[in-house]
Amino acid sequence: MKSLCKSATLCALIVTLSLIVGCSDTTTTPDTSTTDIMPLKAGNYFVYNNYRLDSLTGIKDNSSLRVDSIVNGMSTSHVGKSCYSFDTYIAGVKTATDYFAKESKSIWSFSSLLPAGISTSGVLETILPQGNRWMKIADYASIKDSTWAMYDTTLTNLIIPGLAFPINAVISMKGKRTADETITIGTKTYTNAHKFEVILSPNATLSGFTIPIGTVKKYMWIADNIGIIKEEFPPIDIQVNVPGVTATRFRSDGFVKELKTYKLQ
Repeated sequence: MKSLCKSATLCALIVTLSLIVGCSDTTTTPDTSTTDIMPLKAGNYFVYNNYRLDSLTGIKDNSSLRVDSIVNGMSTSHVGKSCYSFDTYIAGVKTATDYFAKESKSIWSFSSLLPAGISTSGVLETILPQGNRWMKIADYASIKDSTWAMYDTTLTNLIIPGLAFPINAVISMKGKRTADETITIGTKTYTNAHKFEVILSPNATLSGFTIPIGTVKKYMWIADNIGIIKEEFPPIDIQVNVPGVTATRFRSDGFVKELKTYKLQ
C-alpha cells in the first residue's frame, strides 16, 4: 500500500522507531484538560508487548514475547474517509500501513480483523473476511452492551480444512461496547479503559442444512487521551458438525497485545 507521507517525514518516523524499540517503559504525553477518545497526530508512536496465548490452557506464554510498534503518519484521505496513516512494525520490520479515523464519537480502522503477524487455524483464516476494509471498532455513543454491524457477507464454495467438499458460509461481524474497566499493565494502571468487543458469528450451509461453526471474539481496551492500550484474541476452539460426517474440531493459539510505552506529540 503506497504511503502518502513525504519521504522526509517517513525517514524521520523510522529513525524515531529505531530509537524506541529497545527503550524502557517511560511514557510521555502532553498536559491536556480535554478528553480525546484517540489522539491522532503525525509522530505519535506506540510500542506493544505481544504474547501467544496457549490453545489448550489460554495462559500467556512469556517466552513468546515479541515487541511490535505502530507509528502515526500524516493526515490523508483513504477510501472515502479523512484519516491518518499508521505504519506497523513487527519486531522492528515494517509490515503494513493501516489507517484510523474519528467520526464524532466513533473510531474507525481500515485494516484486517487480525493484526499483522498473527496466524490462526486454517478454518478461521478461511471464514474471516479477507483484506482490509473500514470497520467501526469503537462507538462511544452506544450504550453498554449494545451492538452495531461491522461486516456482513455470504461466502460461497469455501474449502474448510478437514472437509472433502465445499460449503457456503454467512458471516456476521458486530461491534459491542461493554463496561469500562480499570486494568493494570506492568506497573501502569489505567482507570479509564473502555472495553469493546468484536463478535464474529459464522454459520455454514450445505444442502439446505445450517451448520453452526461457533462464535469468535476479540477484545480491545482504549484509554482516553492515549488510544489502544490492549488487545486480546482468545484461543480458538470451534467444532464443525456436518450431518453424516464426523465432527471436525479446530484449535489454535490466541494472542494478547499490551501497551509498553508511547509518545504523543
